[in-house]
Amino acid sequence: MESQPGVVGVGLYRIGGRVVLEVWDRSRLPPKLVNPSMEDVGGRGLLLVDALATVWGYRLSAIGGKVVYATLDEAA
Repeated sequence: MESQPGVVGVGLYRIGGRVVLEVWDRSRLPPKLVNPSMEDVGGRGLLLVDALATVWGYRLSAIGGKVVYATLDEAA
């Protein structure tokens, strides 16, 4: 059950002047920020999150899996 592609949950909400995005998946493996080569097919998601988010991280979910969260400032 460490990785079952296609099963995710998404939450999006506002706190004050910020937007919080949360993505749940069934894997309990921590997210890993990598620097993919031009030939790599994947591995760019967290690079985008890291570039755009004020803060991001993850937590293990009580129902299993993990939640990766990112806080973004609202556009002015």
